[in-house]
Amino acid sequence: MASQFIETALAADKVVVFSKSYCPYCKKAKDALKRANIAFKAYEIENRADCAAIQAELKKMTGASSVPRVFINGKFFGGGDETAAGVNSGKIQKLLCCLIRTRAMVQNIEKIPQAEKQSDTELFTCYPLRRFISKYILCREKTVRKRPRNKPKKNALRKTYTRDLRNSSLDETSV
Repeated sequence: MASQFIETALAADKVVVFSKSYCPYCKKAKDALKRANIAFKAYEIENRADCAAIQAELKKMTGASSVPRVFINGKFFGGGDETAAGVNSGKIQKLLCCLIRTRAMVQNIEKIPQAEKQSDTELFTCYPLRRFISKYILCREKTVRKRPRNKPKKNALRKTYTRDLRNSSLDETSV
């Protein structure tokens, strides 16, 4: 029953906090999320009959039974200190940005006409996702040549081509 409650709660919202109303670390995590204007659902478990079972199930899932237990998109993020640090560093905002952009990409990828496929990376503002998508599109549409592992020697002979303006022919010269 406790595992079903947790699974239902995690499936219902992107950011879920399992907490107790009197806990200072829970208050710290919730205040940090509120300051960052992050929508979350808090479940106060101290008044529930299955409070001990919920905490035991959370211990199986996260390795600790203490509260708060903060989940982002169904994955455990951390407790009170980790959540406050994640908000202050912007890590949680980046995770949520990537989640929102990924969902938008999945829903809208079929709506992009073939002619606009090259500019679809401009739709996303999250840098790691934009980089991933642009590499994916390049690999899919073009043959990507791998760069050599070893750099060329500095004194290597390089050939340059100059155009002779008088007779419009190419002359090969060494530099």
